[in-house]
Amino acid sequence: MSEIDKILPLISKRARELGYNVQHFQKLFFLEHFLKQISESDYRHYFVLKGGFEIQSLIGIENRMTQDLDAIYVGPSLQPDKLRTVLNEIFEQSDDYIKFKIKSVEQKQLDDDYPGIRVNLLAQMGKSKISVKLDISKGNPYETIPIMLNHQSILNADEEFPIYGIPIEKILADKLSAFLNHGMLNTCAKDLFDVYSLSILYQTDIDIPLLKKEFFKSTAFDHIPTKTVKNRVTEISALSNSESLRTSWQQYQQQYDYAQAIDYASALEALLRLTKQIKD
Repeated sequence: MSEIDKILPLISKRARELGYNVQHFQKLFFLEHFLKQISESDYRHYFVLKGGFEIQSLIGIENRMTQDLDAIYVGPSLQPDKLRTVLNEIFEQSDDYIKFKIKSVEQKQLDDDYPGIRVNLLAQMGKSKISVKLDISKGNPYETIPIMLNHQSILNADEEFPIYGIPIEKILADKLSAFLNHGMLNTCAKDLFDVYSLSILYQTDIDIPLLKKEFFKSTAFDHIPTKTVKNRVTEISALSNSESLRTSWQQYQQQYDYAQAIDYASALEALLRLTKQIKD
């Protein structure tokens, strides 16, 4: 039996253990191998992982799942042709059993309003083929110094590989800034879950001075006036009475088993505690 023939049943088994859709989990496995190929390439320092995939890596596949892969490109030039060349060289250098073929590379204004590039790939493992997408942004002038993460395989906890990511303090700062920018009553349950999970799991590791620094850099980039920051911070305590956010949280719990053990009040308390640390 080939290695590929052994892998497919393991993917299905692991997905069922976690209560995830098998096809979605397989796509996640392919994206992980894309990151692994970057990690093993001469261009490893060109890419910095961010977004849902990084949070999933930080808190574990058992506690968070995403199907999106976002990265910041810190190479010399973020242009479609240049990125296509870099990715093709990465794929050519790799001897991985998962093969990637570029379907399209196009300039795009990404969801976080940063100019970037959407890359559509065809991932193939044996006879199994899945289309996956990547969002690559140049980031902004306020980006902080990347850190090195040891990403643990979603299939085998004993396997890991290094990849660059953004610090936890910046992740939390950006989440808090987004809450303030969009208004607390527009807070998403997913973002609330992320703040809760990261702030609890890494409670003793969070560098508060760095968190403050990243927060005010982020609010400055989002053009949030200091007065607005102060006013919006007071809205957090009122969220306990928000039926819309409570309903959103309950729906999120129904959709994802890993959120069911976290009650709404505890999630809000984590958000409030983190905000007070910045405010003090």
